[in-house]
Amino acid sequence: MKKNSPHNLAILGSGWSGSGAMIDLLDRQSQASGYPLELDFWRRPNGLSDLKSRRELLFFFRSEIFASLIIIFKAFCKLIIQPTALKIHLRDIFIQIRMFVLMTFFFIFTIFNSEIQSIKINFLKIFKLFFGGNASVFIYDQAVFPEQINDANLGDLNVDACIIVLRDVFDQVQDLLNNSSFLKSSTIRESFFLGAQGDFGINPNSLQLKLILLTLKYRISKIREVVTLYPDAFLIIKFEDIIEDTDLVISKVNKFLQLRGFPSSFVELNGAKEIFFNSRENIGIGKQTHWEQLSIMEEINEETNFLISKFK
Repeated sequence: MKKNSPHNLAILGSGWSGSGAMIDLLDRQSQASGYPLELDFWRRPNGLSDLKSRRELLFFFRSEIFASLIIIFKAFCKLIIQPTALKIHLRDIFIQIRMFVLMTFFFIFTIFNSEIQSIKINFLKIFKLFFGGNASVFIYDQAVFPEQINDANLGDLNVDACIIVLRDVFDQVQDLLNNSSFLKSSTIRESFFLGAQGDFGINPNSLQLKLILLTLKYRISKIREVVTLYPDAFLIIKFEDIIEDTDLVISKVNKFLQLRGFPSSFVELNGAKEIFFNSRENIGIGKQTHWEQLSIMEEINEETNFLISKFK
């Protein structure tokens, strides 16, 4: 299959499932490029993918313009306070400057254009130009949640292939508990579901954890539905295999992508194992915890292992 324009590749997970390991692997490939952050602006509630009217789009672009300015200001402040981290802060500033320019342009463009679909498609084209350059493959990191997948191309993103990374749920949840500040409640809506001052992160059997497990279970079921409908468009990889059997995973990914029209031997092995050296300590971290929600966790693992076995 020949294709003149860059290929689009989406990397997804179920939530803290280790998809970042696949992103780290792809970041080393000279033919690949992409937005260096997860696509929260696209997938979140009331994100760009959900918007249906020009008024909603204008409000969205305006909010993103101010958000970019705030991040740029904070990055400059951090640069002054921590000049030793110059490279990191400059990277954040340059990313947000590009997003500021992009959002400002489309705020103005939307004022004079009422074709909502056209605005989104053109936004993605310029977005890829800004962050993809001349690379032959553009990477979307966490472009959608599993429950948002309605077709093999992930809607307007028009991806050519999608890799989903899943993980042993005991380790996945333990990792979430270890990084509980990531899910701290910040709105009334979140507080209603998670509790205003819950004990998530302290109590491994909290109400919040049960809600998260039900979400993970639902997401795994949605993944099963979509890969059953479009088996050739998706590849499911286990996080543990990326870390412990990198050679096999690279071979599997290259075979899958080549069948989808990507460059042959797209992912190279050179130096790949070194980037996962610290990730090995995250395997098996949930085995020692006593889980009251054992039955639902075992259900999730059973379904996860079934899905992975389908892509052996």
